[in-house]
Amino acid sequence: MKKKIFVMGLVGTLLMAGLAFVACGTMGRARITMIPGTYTATADGFHGAPPMGIPAGRISVSVVLSANRIESVTVTENTDREPFRSITNERIPAAIVQHQSLAVNVVSGATFTSMGIKNAVADAITQAGGDPSMLMERPRIRQNRPVTLTTDVLVVGSGLAGTSAAIEAAYAGANVLVIDKLGFLGGVTAASGGMIHGYDTSVMRAFGITHDRAEYFVEELIGLSLNLPAPGIPAMLRQIAELSQNTVEWMIRDIGINFSPTPTAAWRGTPIPRAHTPGGAQMMSRMIEYARRQNVQFMSDVRAESLIMDGARVTGVRAIDQTGGNVTINARVVILATGGFHNNRELMDMYHPLVRRAGGHLTRWHLPGHYGSGLIMARDNANAAVVEMPVPISGVLNMLPWGIWVTPSGNRYQDESYQYGLGATAILFSLANYHYQWTIMDNTNRPANLEPSATVFRASSLRDLATAIGYTGQAAANFASNLEAAITAYNAALATGGAAAIPFASALGHNAVMHGTEVLRARHLPINLNSDYFWAQRSGGFADIWGTRSGLRIELDGRVVNRGGSPIPGLFAAGEVVGYILPVKYGGSGMALTLWGNQARIAGRAAASAAR
Repeated sequence: MKKKIFVMGLVGTLLMAGLAFVACGTMGRARITMIPGTYTATADGFHGAPPMGIPAGRISVSVVLSANRIESVTVTENTDREPFRSITNERIPAAIVQHQSLAVNVVSGATFTSMGIKNAVADAITQAGGDPSMLMERPRIRQNRPVTLTTDVLVVGSGLAGTSAAIEAAYAGANVLVIDKLGFLGGVTAASGGMIHGYDTSVMRAFGITHDRAEYFVEELIGLSLNLPAPGIPAMLRQIAELSQNTVEWMIRDIGINFSPTPTAAWRGTPIPRAHTPGGAQMMSRMIEYARRQNVQFMSDVRAESLIMDGARVTGVRAIDQTGGNVTINARVVILATGGFHNNRELMDMYHPLVRRAGGHLTRWHLPGHYGSGLIMARDNANAAVVEMPVPISGVLNMLPWGIWVTPSGNRYQDESYQYGLGATAILFSLANYHYQWTIMDNTNRPANLEPSATVFRASSLRDLATAIGYTGQAAANFASNLEAAITAYNAALATGGAAAIPFASALGHNAVMHGTEVLRARHLPINLNSDYFWAQRSGGFADIWGTRSGLRIELDGRVVNRGGSPIPGLFAAGEVVGYILPVKYGGSGMALTLWGNQARIAGRAAASAAR
């Protein structure tokens, strides 16, 4: 392969991923007056995520002040997580001192941590008798002059997918450049638990798990796909599963990632513990370090704006650097690894419309920058096809471990013992096209503290229950009839064969309700059709959303396909920007990184071949 040479310009500055701008001065500003000395202060960082066990962050600084200047700022403690911590510890204090301003730009993707440092410095200034508001003039930034770069393979996005694809392309002899719009490298993966799955790995064998096979993994992945109407999905899942063992061993042997010696069964959908947990921060720091040893170049704070097209062929990307300067990157092949679109309400409404119908969703603290830029560029610039999946990665809210679960039409739709909200989403949202369910209980089989409310209803008959929850006329009759049939079938199965005999019975369910190690009661109990009262609780809406499923249509090797069904020359995609790789029934922790990471390795190899 003929090696390409980067057109240098300001590339040296940009590749350092530091402060690539120059102040134009702050003349004319009123001078602040402070009592000289060294001051310490503490402020809040990230606000915390209690359901995830992530505490609020605290940031402490030591600030040296003279009568009229901030002489130095040092972060002495920062309990926020990586990758948000290290880059802000370095960049924000330097910018404050350089510009003598508290209005310096936050690190893209690390807003809470950046603001914590700035707030702590403001506190120190107040302690010194100064007025922090006098240092709120925004620095005037000189825009970098335009720069043009050339490479064989350009990867947009530096998470697990982007970095894996970049390494594979570099193995094949390609010059590879990775850009990321965030102020740090590693993407969402670096802030995740970093769990990844592989079949029959050395870690598993050392733990005594010696019966696993690639085919078992393939069957489970395809089984989780349910009725997914996507061409080629079994073949894609097969190649991903078959590569997964190699990926884990590669991470251990070549990259030097340390895995927990105890694999877990966090994959909800398999009896075999395949979850390997190194932690996202460790995974990405070591992968990026390794990629650099393979001569992969990285640039942060560079935001891709559009694809460069030569007819139907993609030949590069137009981007903007941190100062607003234009960066043109010519490439033989572009790999989009930009993640999902969780933070883009317009795309969420367009490609996951059930979320809006259910009342919206929360934005995730650890999904910085997920605005769908790669999907938008490919769709709008290159006429790429978008696969529309019914729902994102999310669960159902407030599912009670009581009674039976039925759809709004009164039909039982899954095994209630499989109490994993992200799994229930697949059946209820994707296949039944509902965004809520009813938990139906008799007067005995219900929580003792259950009371009528806006979402809880009680009635003396099934028909009256239908009326109480809002059905009228024939709709009420149909709901009551379906409900009676569902209860009758459920009771009959329990009476003849127990929990294993009921419709939709799952071998992965938990057929006892537990409190720690104490069994409180059986999960499956008959519903008394002669009960004094029947109860219904509405459970539904989307719980916290972890990722998106709609995305670009690709071929098995990662080539992006246009709306006419043909591959787009020069354009590949990897990771969450791709649609339909994730099965409808989300398997659990580590599923996304497993599928996206392995698919990215395949795409990286193919992209390097296409760049020759």
